[in-house]
Amino acid sequence: MIPMVEYPSVVSSYLPAFDGIFSKPQMKNFVRYITGLMISSNKTVSAMNSMFNFYNDESALNNLITDSAWHDEKLDRARYQVILDLTA
Repeated sequence: MIPMVEYPSVVSSYLPAFDGIFSKPQMKNFVRYITGLMISSNKTVSAMNSMFNFYNDESALNNLITDSAWHDEKLDRARYQVILDLTA
C-alpha cells in the first residue's frame, strides 16, 4: 500500500464533531485509527500505523484504544449526531 500523506477528506470533514472529547494527542491517534479502520485491509494497530507516511510510535495508537481516559458516552453522542446530520 502506498503510504498516506494526509487524512481522507471524509475523516477530516467530521473532526469538529469530536472536539472536546479527546486531547490533541488523542485526537491525532483517533483520526489515525478511524482512517485505518476505513482504509487498511489489515486492521491491526501495527498495520494501521504503518499506512502513514508520517510515522508515529504505534504504542500511542494502542494506548488510545486500550488505556486512554476519554468518555465513551460523549463519543457516542458525537457519533450519533454525525449520523443524524447526514440523514437530515
